[in-house]
Amino acid sequence: MARKKLFYGWKIVGVSFVTLSVSMGIWYSFSVFFIAMLKEFGWSRAATAGVFSLFTMVHYGAGFVTGSLLDRFGARRVIPLGSVLVVSIVIPILPILGVQTHIRSVRGSNPCTATNYIQ
Repeated sequence: MARKKLFYGWKIVGVSFVTLSVSMGIWYSFSVFFIAMLKEFGWSRAATAGVFSLFTMVHYGAGFVTGSLLDRFGARRVIPLGSVLVVSIVIPILPILGVQTHIRSVRGSNPCTATNYIQ
């Protein structure tokens, strides 16, 4: 008896599940690392929480722009453009922040989770 091939859509569902699980796990783990970040940066509790709040507001505010671009032009055009935009912003900042610090922050924020916007 011939073995059935796995439907390609289930592979997409699996990859999306793993990507969103990891990215949301990182996103919502801020409170776990809050005390360590206070000690690392020497900021007050209000300043540290304020930075995260600002990051969250910018992230969700950008969702409106990203969503309208995805609706108008489609994911195949918008996601590569967004990747180029992120890289063009990150590269000039590397010497300022130091490569190690920046790699940790990018890995923590996980900007490559475009599956949040694909429906």
